[in-house]
Amino acid sequence: MGHNNSKNRFLAFFQGDKFPKITRISLDIVWNVALFFLIVGLIAAFFAGGLGLGYMASLVEDVDVSEAEEMEQMVYNYEETSDIYFANDVYLGPVRGDIHREEIETEHVAGVFIDALIATEDEYFEEHNGIVPKAIMRALYQEFTGAATQTGGSTLTQQLVKNQILTNEVSFERKAEEIFIALRMENFFDKEDILEAYLNVVPFGRDSTGRNIAGIQAAAQGIFDVDADELNLPQAAYIAGLPQSPYAYTPYASGGSLKEEEQLQPGLNRMQTVLSRMLSAEKITEEEYEEALEYDVVGDFTDKRESIRDEYPWVAQEVEGRATDILAEKLAEEAGDLEEYHDVGATKSHYEDLARHQLRHDGLEIHTTINKDIHDHFQDSKDSFEHYMRTKTINVEDPNTGEIEQEEIPNEAGALMMENSTGAILGFVGGRDFERREVNHAIYEERPPGSTMKPLFGYAVGMELGMIQPGSPLLDISLDYWQGESHGWWTPTNFVRGQEKGLVSARSALTDSDNIPIVRAMINILERDNEPSRFLDRMNIEGANNGPATVLGEDPYISVEDNVAAFATFTNDGNYIEPYMVEKIVDRNGDVIYEHETESEEVFSPQTSYLMLDMMRDVISSGTASRLNNFLNNPSVDWAGKTGTSGERRDAWFIGSNPNVTVGTWMGYYRHDHAVNVSDLDFVEDDYSSRNLRFWSELVNAAAEVDADLVTPSDRFSTPGGIVSRSYCALSGNIPSDMCEELGLVQTDLFNIEHAPSEEDDSFTTGRFVEIDGERFAAVEETPEEFTSEGMSIDQDFIDQLGWGTTYRSGWSDPVDIEDVLGSGDWSDLMVANDDELEDDGTPNSPSSLSLSGSTLTWNQADGQVIGYRIYISDEEDGDFEEIGHTTETEYNLPSEGYAYAVSAVSLYGHESGLSDSIIYGTIEDEEDEEEEENEEEAREDDDDDDDDEDQDEEASDEQDGNEDEEASDEQDGNEDDDDSDDDNDEDNDDDGENGEDDEEDEDGEIDELI
Repeated sequence: MGHNNSKNRFLAFFQGDKFPKITRISLDIVWNVALFFLIVGLIAAFFAGGLGLGYMASLVEDVDVSEAEEMEQMVYNYEETSDIYFANDVYLGPVRGDIHREEIETEHVAGVFIDALIATEDEYFEEHNGIVPKAIMRALYQEFTGAATQTGGSTLTQQLVKNQILTNEVSFERKAEEIFIALRMENFFDKEDILEAYLNVVPFGRDSTGRNIAGIQAAAQGIFDVDADELNLPQAAYIAGLPQSPYAYTPYASGGSLKEEEQLQPGLNRMQTVLSRMLSAEKITEEEYEEALEYDVVGDFTDKRESIRDEYPWVAQEVEGRATDILAEKLAEEAGDLEEYHDVGATKSHYEDLARHQLRHDGLEIHTTINKDIHDHFQDSKDSFEHYMRTKTINVEDPNTGEIEQEEIPNEAGALMMENSTGAILGFVGGRDFERREVNHAIYEERPPGSTMKPLFGYAVGMELGMIQPGSPLLDISLDYWQGESHGWWTPTNFVRGQEKGLVSARSALTDSDNIPIVRAMINILERDNEPSRFLDRMNIEGANNGPATVLGEDPYISVEDNVAAFATFTNDGNYIEPYMVEKIVDRNGDVIYEHETESEEVFSPQTSYLMLDMMRDVISSGTASRLNNFLNNPSVDWAGKTGTSGERRDAWFIGSNPNVTVGTWMGYYRHDHAVNVSDLDFVEDDYSSRNLRFWSELVNAAAEVDADLVTPSDRFSTPGGIVSRSYCALSGNIPSDMCEELGLVQTDLFNIEHAPSEEDDSFTTGRFVEIDGERFAAVEETPEEFTSEGMSIDQDFIDQLGWGTTYRSGWSDPVDIEDVLGSGDWSDLMVANDDELEDDGTPNSPSSLSLSGSTLTWNQADGQVIGYRIYISDEEDGDFEEIGHTTETEYNLPSEGYAYAVSAVSLYGHESGLSDSIIYGTIEDEEDEEEEENEEEAREDDDDDDDDEDQDEEASDEQDGNEDEEASDEQDGNEDDDDSDDDNDEDNDDDGENGEDDEEDEDGEIDELI
């Protein structure tokens, strides 16, 4: 009952008037409170919005409002890698830079990548006006709350602004600027332009060479080794995921090696995220999504590839350097600072910095002259060459501690091939190992050129001045030369010391690379022309001293490139053509901004150049480079060249030219401190040069495999006008005389017609000659003929005219022995006389100290102008001596024993000394012994004649009677003929006078009979 009453009262409350009244009051209160807070909230919101807008305005108030053209320049001013090309547009690789990028148009990018990129980085790209407010708010929320990042807050437009216009600074101010500029960019560019710019700008980490890469083409090539339009879905999704964190997701480490599997996983996870977003955006189907997840994208990562600096380090280094020089000079010229560029180091450095930036950012194409195949063959030959000199150990002092350390120094090499007519460098060898020493031994390493300087500074200069021709006689006789107080005396020697040949031709001196003849020639050249180094200056060889020592190549130091270009001058009719490696430079628009133009400078005449080449042909055919004929695969090519070896054999050179190309090689050690293992470096004479010749030959053989027509042409050097062949006398170089022909001294060679022999040789004379103390003198009228020789000799006036009689000293001269001048030449029939006029010094002393050795009689040389000796004989030691012979020696072979001999000396003027003391050869019998023998003989004869004495007496008696009667009768007749008898006696006397010589011969005959 109580319970029901309570229920009724509760219902009555709601049904009465009180409840609606209370409800209305409550609702009014709530509404008013809500309305108050709403109004306050709106006011606060408007205030906050105003503050935000004001703050935003304050953040961007300093941002320049760019015009469309200016913004376009900033957007498209992204780094693009320049590329290097071999000759004939063969691609070599990119120039080294901070980042590798290859520009590409949107139409050449796979659509699947663009879908992946937009789905991941900017799903509202086609709809927004540069920003997505919702994304910005979400990014702000994540920033303030520290929530995990789900998606980026920047559109592609904003990312483009950040990369190209602003910095990577993280600040609200930079973000505000980014938003402001992105909105403005959308007003200036359409979506296609913004997308294409982004595709070329966005960074993608590293490629397989370890380089930093940007742009989709560089990413596709560097990661998957495909072009951007060849990317498949998994590959596109992987690359599209990289921009969020390029270096965390890139598959390659800084060195270019592939990361470990664990390190690859973040990038693979990101790829899955990209695929998921593509599926959500309905850019791919569920089936494509599943297939992509199953795809082994890691297997598509390209293997580590060598960069251009790994594959072609010398080329990359050299091309970049030359291109920088070209661009720097061009920039300076455009700015009107060309003169200052060449004269002021700071100005030059400034333009070089600009040029390097241009080279690494402007996407240029550098086209070179390097023939890839020839260059590759050069490297292969260099690597496989087996005849380098041994590595030497040297002592090196540490500059900091002073301690001596040992260092291994390998034998190095450099080589270069140049096209003669253009100067184009076709290939080179920079060194044996770039990693060991980066200095380019073909282009930058400068070494003393040795005897390769002889054609450039000596023979060619002499021919150009009309002082030397190939057949010109030169002296190979040692000399002392005064080089001034600072250098003192200098005594040049030949490569083989002590090997001097006397008189030689210029051709043979070059062929054998003799030093002394060309030094003597240079001394004469310098007397006429005191600045021959100007010829070297014209061939870009600077710093040469105008002294005779320069011709031997100890200074100036030059590179292989400089030496090759100088030798090529002879192949171009005497015109120097500067070598070059950069053919042209093209900008990113395809416009040629630089193209090489071949220029030449006249150095020598065509005649001098051809004669020099012809002389250097002999160097290869029979001289110091004759070993080439054993090494070359095609030795019939018309090569001309010169070897060179520097002091102490530190450097070995060979430069050789044919009508098309010139090739030079160098071998040596880049340091020359004292060698510890010097015995290991001992080699037979000229072995170093032989190794270098083999090296040169192997390079030529290798290059000929690539282009035989270029490297081993069948054409020969063409002969210019004005070259003639003439016979000349080897002694004077003039037209041969009859005496020169009789002596067999006529030779034939080529001449510049302007300097061909024009006068007849007058270097010889005839006469009688004697020898005194080992020297020849002209006979005088009184000189006995038996001591003279008849023959031809060198005319002293000719000798005086040539100046052979001097070596070059300071203010005085020494005579040259003319027999040394003749040296080892074919002068056997030539008499050489001393030109001193000897006065009569009277009768010489008698010879002394006679002695016998067997039948050979010898004596001491008599003093005075003795020209010979007369030999006398006697049958008695103190008897009368008669002459039996004469000699110019101090010995005589005696004819028989049992006689006494003596000797007299005869002078130039015919004076004869007294006889020397006699000497007995064998035994002489005395008179008593002879008498006794005669008596015994007579006794024997008397005994034999006893039986005939009576008959003889009777005959004698009868004969006497008859004779008496006849005598009486004859006496009467005789008296009648007295007059006739007198006449007969006169005739007999005349006969005796005519036959004086016969009488003398009879006397000699008596002596012979006596002997």
